[in-house]
Amino acid sequence: NDITLTEMSPKANFTGTLDGNGKTITLSGIPTAIKEIKGATVSNLNLVADYTFAASGAGGALAHWANGTFTNITVTVNYTVPEGFDMTQALGALFTEINGASTLTNCVTNGAISVANNSTYDTWSNARYNGLGGFAGKTYACGEVKFIDCVNNVTVYGTQKAQHTAGFIGGVEAKAQLYFENCVNNGDITGTSGNYTGISGFVGCLSPVSSSTTTFKNCRNNGNLTELAPNGGESKDGYLGGFVGRNYGSPKITVEDSVNAGDVVALGGGWSGAGGFIGNGMTHGFDWTTTDPGVYVFKNCVNLGNISGSTQSGGIGGAFKQHSISNCSVTIENCANFGDITGQSYAGGMIGEVGDRGCDIVIIKNSYNAGNISASLSAGGIAGYINHNAFEPNSENKIEERSPMLFDNCANVGTITSPYAPAEASEYVANKYVAAGIIARFGDD
Repeated sequence: NDITLTEMSPKANFTGTLDGNGKTITLSGIPTAIKEIKGATVSNLNLVADYTFAASGAGGALAHWANGTFTNITVTVNYTVPEGFDMTQALGALFTEINGASTLTNCVTNGAISVANNSTYDTWSNARYNGLGGFAGKTYACGEVKFIDCVNNVTVYGTQKAQHTAGFIGGVEAKAQLYFENCVNNGDITGTSGNYTGISGFVGCLSPVSSSTTTFKNCRNNGNLTELAPNGGESKDGYLGGFVGRNYGSPKITVEDSVNAGDVVALGGGWSGAGGFIGNGMTHGFDWTTTDPGVYVFKNCVNLGNISGSTQSGGIGGAFKQHSISNCSVTIENCANFGDITGQSYAGGMIGEVGDRGCDIVIIKNSYNAGNISASLSAGGIAGYINHNAFEPNSENKIEERSPMLFDNCANVGTITSPYAPAEASEYVANKYVAAGIIARFGDD
């Protein structure tokens, strides 16, 4: 039968098998059913939770911490953190945190998560990868996590400074291999900028010590993404992408046969990146010093959403950079952009910018832009700006063979707009005001 719980399960670790037989557990006066699930199998279960947090705390309708196999689970939540309370831990509709290898199949999350406190608490400084997620607030040291045929319908709204916000997982910390197949985000996601916040339909931020690989196959983001300015209106950094907001550590991200249909709007006012699939790719490597390359692969991807307000904006990616090394690569094949792209500095139908610590290898093949592209500096039908480090010469001032730049069978049919340079601008500054059908600008700042 359906049951109502008024107290969280006193059992510290659930390790068995739970088949809900299609019944519903309603949580009354509590946010979570089970404290921790370890290696268990849970299936055929519905959960309903309506909870307003009266103090800082973690929440997830099924469990605070969990790992195991989860199949045919539907969750409906209404979680609220009111003004005046600092959310110092993660918050997700299904789990607070995934902390071990897990597979979720045919799971659906519904409802709303709202942290509407306009707090000045800096999540980045105090608990870096805590976040808000339609499935989980964060993952930690979890190994392989798979989402198969899963759907998020939760609207996630976070006004707390620097809190990662996403449709599936808010923040990813420590080692993880994330895999999404046939998954959809339908929830609108709103986050607040500050210290490299990640906002996304799927994964908000991958940490610099995550050493994770992240793969999407046949997935779709339908949710609109919005970045707000933090309390007080000061400009802060934030990154928005339909699939990944900010990559700060994953050695490889692969997206295949996938679509972004949500609009991406950056209103934070700081340095930001916004893209149909990834906002900003800045790979540190596992321990911040390793020379592990960052590898980004996008195949058969389509962006339908409009991208606006960001410093760097692109139909596929806003910006790609390396933190301390220049050996990352970006490959885009058989991709198309139909959305209008607007960048405060750089905008492109595929890529806004390959940055000052750029990628050695940029390959774009069989791809085209049909959206209108505009930027305050450099706007290109395929790319806004490819920085000189992508062409870094060796000691003999020759381009090394490991650094190819290939644009093959690419086309633009959109309108490209960049303003004229101000009359008082120096030649150095004036050369940045460029509009071009394929690539607006190569070269050094």
